[in-house]
Amino acid sequence: MAASVGTHPVVVRRILGSLRQAGLVSSQSGPGGGWTLTCDPAAMTLLDIYRAVEEEPVLPLHQPSHCCPIGACMHDTLNAVFDQAETAMEQTLASVTLASIVASVRDSAVGGHVEADQPRGSFTVL
Repeated sequence: MAASVGTHPVVVRRILGSLRQAGLVSSQSGPGGGWTLTCDPAAMTLLDIYRAVEEEPVLPLHQPSHCCPIGACMHDTLNAVFDQAETAMEQTLASVTLASIVASVRDSAVGGHVEADQPRGSFTVL
């Protein structure tokens, strides 16, 4: 998985751990083990996944100098805008299910990189 998304395996393990803590996946070690979804992909939204893995807001505010008259007012001004943007993003993520993403990827897959005959809720890393 890590090689497929171009990151270090520790990052993938950390994300899978967060998903397990949120109750979205479970793991089994040993031969034949792996990761399994704990619910129907049609019931899991991208918002569920986002909330499981993201601890910080997408648009974080940095602490400006309060000595600066502009910096002292920046949080109040930007908080409202950033809150609206975050709400809009979350509404969009809530409207997309994992099943719809899987279906789209399957439809777009070239050369059989996606196993179409997997049982519901499981996945194979090729």
